[in-house]
Amino acid sequence: MRPIVFVNYNRLKYKPNGLFKERVIKVKEKHVLIIGGGIAGVAMGIFLKKQGISSSVYESYPIKKDAGAAFGIFPNGMYVLEEIGLKQEVLRNSWSIKNFEMYNMYGTVMSTINLVDEDNNYYPMQYITRSNLMSILFEKAQDEGVCIHYGKKLINLHQDETSVTAFFEDGTQETGTELIGADGIHSKIRQNIFNQCSMVYAGYSIIQ
Repeated sequence: MRPIVFVNYNRLKYKPNGLFKERVIKVKEKHVLIIGGGIAGVAMGIFLKKQGISSSVYESYPIKKDAGAAFGIFPNGMYVLEEIGLKQEVLRNSWSIKNFEMYNMYGTVMSTINLVDEDNNYYPMQYITRSNLMSILFEKAQDEGVCIHYGKKLINLHQDETSVTAFFEDGTQETGTELIGADGIHSKIRQNIFNQCSMVYAGYSIIQ
């Protein structure tokens, strides 16, 4: 899909020969390609729609997949969800975490962290399953008219001064004015743009 071209008439602010002249500027309407149909990709599509910017989401999995366990959404994440009108829906499908305790192997409490104070009382930390959050985002994206395409595994991209084209494993390609990589830890976008960089294990462990 090529970006739509429209004509914008802009009157110049000078008078050659005493006459105003008009010029026609061709401007490409923004259409953003979002690679990755997870939480970040779908949320970004909704954000862009709120700003009047067209976008399409491309997910490598052939179908909508309910995967992942549960995780905590910190106050800054709840603020983001409120901005796209989903705070109350998330609150109805999650539970608040008031404090966090760490135990040693003998069951003794090593530390307690209070997660509710005057700074984050309005945006509490919420715990939610990934499948529930994705369902909420998918429903919102559908209501907003954000298109999500499945079975679109990115293999390459090409960009020039005015556009970027994504090439997919199924032989198709899509062109937009911008491209956003939201394709996870093994991002093909990152590999393509920063091909000299490699990931280094930072020493953190996550238990779910």
